Amino acid sequence: MFRHSSSASLQLDSEFVCLEGFTEDSVSTALSGHVVLDLAEATPVTTIMVDFRGSAAIPMNTYEFGAYVRTSQSHNICTQEWTVADYSSDGHRYLCPGQHSFAFNLRLGGSLPASTIASTSVTPSVSYKLSATISCAGTVRSIRAHAPVTIIRSFSSYALEFQQSLEVEDAKGGDVYVKLSLPHKAWAAGETLVCSFHASALDKSAVVRSVELSIVETCGMFRPGG
Repeated sequence: MFRHSSSASLQLDSEFVCLEGFTEDSVSTALSGHVVLDLAEATPVTTIMVDFRGSAAIPMNTYEFGAYVRTSQSHNICTQEWTVADYSSDGHRYLCPGQHSFAFNLRLGGSLPASTIASTSVTPSVSYKLSATISCAGTVRSIRAHAPVTIIRSFSSYALEFQQSLEVEDAKGGDVYVKLSLPHKAWAAGETLVCSFHASALDKSAVVRSVELSIVETCGMFRPGG
């Protein structure tokens, strides 16, 4: 059997893919980069394929041995495959030792959900992976490479959420009046979130001792079947 110490890697042009707007009206975007081959010796290559897959892990309660157990069920979100190079019509093509780079440009649908990071093994998560398979002729084993892909979603640059301010007012039990003001509803990645907080005692016995602000991210997912 033909043996080699050759390797492959996937180099993406951007560290993440950004989809703008809501899923129902967002346009497709490009995922581009290069499949890079480092060949130790001449190698008979037949095809170079790139595969993009997305999966979601949804927490579920299952009944086992008389008790409910918290588990996680995974299902595919998308599967797309592209041919980067095809030499099969000629049988194969020998690539000389050294480094070879093959560019790819893939179109991803605008409805894909954003990537999420699971804090535990039973919290919802969405992840994407790009794989490259370099198939070789004869007894030469295939060369493979994998790379994670991060998808983020944001409002379009002209969205009203970047221009509209937000104010929240409340009178806690009639003792304290509070008002939180934000200059705009949406914030772009990398921005510093600033706000204005005002509190007034409505009762002479009421005293504001401390103020704590927190940001909470919520994630809603549908599992297969609803």
